[in-house]
Amino acid sequence: MEELDTLLEQVDFLVLTLALTNDTRGIIGEAELSRMKRGSYLVNVSRGPIVDYEALLNALVSGHLAGVGLDVF
Repeated sequence: MEELDTLLEQVDFLVLTLALTNDTRGIIGEAELSRMKRGSYLVNVSRGPIVDYEALLNALVSGHLAGVGLDVF
């Protein structure tokens, strides 16, 4: 998780391509989204439950994230 935290602070685009497991369920939530650069983008082509969609909506509405691409939710 330390590597993920460091990565989140550096990327302009985060593309998720994870399998859904007990370890990855909800891996991207409010804390992780807030670590991302303001104006960055999240793309989820994994399973929906990997992302906390309430936290994602809040990040979009607040303008912290510039956009999101969802294959699934």
